[in-house]
Amino acid sequence: MTTCHHDSLSRRIYLTSQSIRHFVDQLLKPFDITMEQFHILRNIERQNGRTQSELCTLVGKSPANITRILDRLEKKKLLVRRDNPSDRRSLLVVLTDEGEKLVSEMSHLFFRLSRSLSEKNALRL
Repeated sequence: MTTCHHDSLSRRIYLTSQSIRHFVDQLLKPFDITMEQFHILRNIERQNGRTQSELCTLVGKSPANITRILDRLEKKKLLVRRDNPSDRRSLLVVLTDEGEKLVSEMSHLFFRLSRSLSEKNALRL
């Protein structure tokens, strides 16, 4: 990350955010998944069987964006859409076994990374 003594705080926050996003994208690349996709999978995993409307609210995306992302994840066989027994007008989004396995593996990866970063920061204090 390039820095300048005259960078504003907002610029530094922006550059830090971009660096973190790039790092996470590189981390997820071997799994053929983006951070945006993982965020949605993680929210489905927390309550397997969410509606697309619930996902829009949880992740702050428009219905069109959620549909596009879910279509990609469905093609990767990480989730399926099923009829909602309590509301025939909506569908439930559910993780497949493959999706559950990936979310579990990625969650462990992020946990180990977080713990490693915490340990390194503790050594500096």
